[in-house]
Amino acid sequence: MVAWIRANIKNLIVSFLFLSISYINFFSFTDTRMILSIIAGEIFLTFMVGTVELHLDKKLIIFLLLLSILANVLVGYNKLYFFNLFLISYAVWCLITTFTDKSKELFLISFVTSIATIYLASLMYIKIPIFTIVFYPIYLLGHILQDDSFSKSILQDILIALCIPFDVFFLNCIFRIEGSYSVIQNMSIFKMYNSDIKTLLLTLFIWLIYSSLCISISYLVYRIFSSIQKKKSHFTDLPREYKKSLILSINSKLIFTAFIVYFSDCILKKQLITDLNKILNIHQLINLMILLMVYIVIISLLGENLGRITFYLLISIILIANMVKLSFFDEPFYPWEVYLMKDAFMIGIRYINYRTVIGIAGSSILLIILAIKFRKYIVQSLAPKPRFNMLILALVIFAMNIYILDNSEYLSDLGIGKSWYTGKEEAVDNGLFVENFFLIKDYDEYISDKPEGYSKESITSVIDKLSKCNDIKVSSEVSMKPNVIVIMSESFWDATQLKGVTFDRDIVENVRKDIKGSIVSPVFGGGTANVEFEALTGLSNYFTNPGVIPYNVYLRRPTPSIASVFNKNDYDTVAIHPNDKTFYNRDKVYKYMGFNRFIDIDGFDKEKDFKGTNIADEKLMDMILNQISSGDKPKFIFAVTMQNHDPYLNEYSKLEVKTSSKNLNEAEMSILSNYASGIYDADRAFQKLISSLKNSDKPTLVYYFGDHLPRLGKPIGVYDVYNALNYFNDKEKIDTDINSYITPLAIWSNYKDISPVASKISPAQLSLHILKESGVSYPIYFNILERLNKEHPYLQNHLNGKDIQNEELVKDYKLIQYDLLFGSQYLNED
Repeated sequence: MVAWIRANIKNLIVSFLFLSISYINFFSFTDTRMILSIIAGEIFLTFMVGTVELHLDKKLIIFLLLLSILANVLVGYNKLYFFNLFLISYAVWCLITTFTDKSKELFLISFVTSIATIYLASLMYIKIPIFTIVFYPIYLLGHILQDDSFSKSILQDILIALCIPFDVFFLNCIFRIEGSYSVIQNMSIFKMYNSDIKTLLLTLFIWLIYSSLCISISYLVYRIFSSIQKKKSHFTDLPREYKKSLILSINSKLIFTAFIVYFSDCILKKQLITDLNKILNIHQLINLMILLMVYIVIISLLGENLGRITFYLLISIILIANMVKLSFFDEPFYPWEVYLMKDAFMIGIRYINYRTVIGIAGSSILLIILAIKFRKYIVQSLAPKPRFNMLILALVIFAMNIYILDNSEYLSDLGIGKSWYTGKEEAVDNGLFVENFFLIKDYDEYISDKPEGYSKESITSVIDKLSKCNDIKVSSEVSMKPNVIVIMSESFWDATQLKGVTFDRDIVENVRKDIKGSIVSPVFGGGTANVEFEALTGLSNYFTNPGVIPYNVYLRRPTPSIASVFNKNDYDTVAIHPNDKTFYNRDKVYKYMGFNRFIDIDGFDKEKDFKGTNIADEKLMDMILNQISSGDKPKFIFAVTMQNHDPYLNEYSKLEVKTSSKNLNEAEMSILSNYASGIYDADRAFQKLISSLKNSDKPTLVYYFGDHLPRLGKPIGVYDVYNALNYFNDKEKIDTDINSYITPLAIWSNYKDISPVASKISPAQLSLHILKESGVSYPIYFNILERLNKEHPYLQNHLNGKDIQNEELVKDYKLIQYDLLFGSQYLNED
């Protein structure tokens, strides 16, 4: 008797479970814990049934199926009983598995089919039980995992057991979401008729995680039985690795992707750990849905091994890019910034110390050695293995997810905000992957954002309005054309404004004498090219989305600028920047803007002209003076300095300025002292230029301003020094504090007096000031800036808000910008 029980223990347990659950299902329960227990029993039963070999004849299976269906018709849909539904399902499962058990993709196809069915049943309001389809992958797992050889995998047992507490934790988090318990009622037989998208998401993820939990437990119980009763599998043709990976693979992928979403949230909030109790809220579930969708499509196209590596590599790049971008600019990484990968690498080199270099080099050598040693295995494992059968189903799920994310009513129900102003706040609210989905989907609109009513007639109307303004001077002529020098000084700012710190000398003494106003920069801490863009074109970053660098994204054709205006006025136009010429695409952009020449770092002496890690400002002034003295044509010179580019920690071996403060630590003192020394050098270089030009017989105008405030952190922080000295009004709202963007503007001339400009202007306003003071003829559309100056002297995304875009004047400005950058350039026809 004992021997018989031992030999048939699985069959006995399966029979007992079937009868028990069938009996329990005759009654209705409302208690959630009871329902979850019943579902757990159903999952265990389904899994164990898969491990039992009854050797039923196909004709008998078909007969049982027809008999069960007939019984179901007789009792009626409203009196559907579990035992009847389970018998139908078992017969169907046996038939499918009998005909297709040679397919190595059967489980993945059935798994994807079950997910797709949950979607379809919800979105199409299908009011029939889908138990048979949804539970089939569970049956199939049991059917696959009968093999004797599997009983020796102790390591896998441990790993699967370790997944269980994670599943319990994730379920506990989901059950905190309002409405989560209400979806449990229909899950025992999966009678789906959801009326809202939130219920669909909760049903999907509660099922995925809860079934993974129950399957893991069922598997461990099965392992106990396998030591008592041994059976062979129909799937003996499958490799052992395939059989070993299924349960652990499903569980580990759910856990990994859930933590990816969680860590993306930590990165956006710039916190190492956020509240674990809030993991997997409804927004994070949507992000998890996107990740799983992408993963399924990738492995369908590339196969499991190559697909898995591709997926995790892609996610790692996205997370690292966001981590770095947020560290430097307090903004997330945007899809259109792939143009900046080369530039980001060049910037990143500045922050790499020798330990990092050694670590990267050592790791690279080790990886190369391992790759050579195991090259045959790597080539075989990573060979693309598309699964076209599964790809069709994956694309169905992909399409349904796109439908959900593109439905404004669904998004509203889920509390997802989609607007035309992107930024860190929206990414934090929606989640990193949802936000990037929106940005990629509407890429063209986010980049160009065509104004309503754009046409040749609308542009002509704008020009007519500008022509009728009597107070606006369209152009002027002078007998002798002056040289015009515009210097944008890297991170130039008056650090003496900081409280609680003293310097042993006035670090901006010379520039202060000629200050005529202030620039409200469009950026903080970096993004020099965006300031250039405004100053040279008269256009505005106000109409662009965060993260857009016009030099990299917009300028792909000849674009009017003050350089092209000076060119048409018979000037020799020269751009000077002592850095790599390809940085921010300057080598191409300056040509599009109309510069005759561009002098990059190759035009300097790389042995003698450096101070610290960059070309000294003094040497840049020497280059400007050399250009001014050469040739007969008047010069327009636009120069961008480099000496004061961060990082500042231990930048100079000898400091020009001594700094003291009780509020700063050693690293912060080093940062501020090195920065102040660089500013002091810039101030002296400015004075050297002015002194040389004072006695020149050539009329000359000099504009000198800082592109943005510096990043003063340790070593790549953004606000450390500022916060230690309480510079900002509110540390929680730094990005909306105008003090984050104001840099000094100095203007000097050796032939006339220069009146002060409006106290605070955008770099775009500076372009019109330069054209008017130099007396050159310029296109009439530049006069939009004079009208704007009266109402909005600066336009800045963080300061102005988007409400003013409805004003007629601002709309006209946007039309001008669109025409010049993306449109037909009707303005060039005049």
